[in-house]
Amino acid sequence: FPPLPPIVAVAETEAKRRKAEFNQGNIKEEPVEDPAEAMHKWSMRMIELALLQCRKRKAVELEDFDLAHRLKQREPAATLRLSAA
Repeated sequence: FPPLPPIVAVAETEAKRRKAEFNQGNIKEEPVEDPAEAMHKWSMRMIELALLQCRKRKAVELEDFDLAHRLKQREPAATLRLSAA
């Protein structure tokens, strides 16, 4: 076997620079979404959230508090989906 190269001390800043270069090379670009598809997705999420809120108000008006509570529990997830769209 050939001899191993000598171990050379690497400055901390050099190591950080190499690490940064390595990480930049591993970044995967997400595919660009069609603008029309993105708008459709966003509008569907807006409708979903508006429908939940409307239905919740109607349930409170009809004094169906169990339904209103279940709908209120679904709002945070719908809001997250909207912000992701």
